[in-house]
Amino acid sequence: MDSFYNLPFFNDEHRELAARVSAFAAQEIKSHDREESDIDGHARDYVSALARAGLLRYSVTSHDAPLDVRSLCLIRELLCYSSSLADLAFVMQGLGTHAISQAAPEHVRDFWLTRAAEGRAIAAFALTEPEAGSDVAGVKTTATREGDAWVINGNKRFISNAGIADFYTVFARTGTQTGGRAESG
Repeated sequence: MDSFYNLPFFNDEHRELAARVSAFAAQEIKSHDREESDIDGHARDYVSALARAGLLRYSVTSHDAPLDVRSLCLIRELLCYSSSLADLAFVMQGLGTHAISQAAPEHVRDFWLTRAAEGRAIAAFALTEPEAGSDVAGVKTTATREGDAWVINGNKRFISNAGIADFYTVFARTGTQTGGRAESG
């Protein structure tokens, strides 16, 4: 496996990161054999531990910083080798915050991205619907502006981190573009 990290698309920073994540996994995952009885609690623990180790900065990106895909994949590989739940905790922070980092107003970005990167807030991702599956173009959920608020109507299923999340990224239609194609908000 060491030869894998010597491939030309990995540099010294990636190799150092791999060593850090491996040490993290040995200390925070493998040494704490977890029972499957409290999945929600373990997921929260992993988010906190990933934040303390500085690893969530690789999945929770800022508006003006590009995503380092090689580092993201490297971390995921090493985490899932030890624990699929630790990998899920890591990746969901990124999935649940990406839309916020790209399109939310600055005060919303600052509030949620800071909390997510510091492990003080857990993100959820609500895309899948009973009739559309995870096909974004088939989403039927709507979001309608009423005053200063958005009213969301629809059904979601298989919401990642539902029940333990502090905030949710919800896919919904906000209107229809010319030509019949739906707009997503």
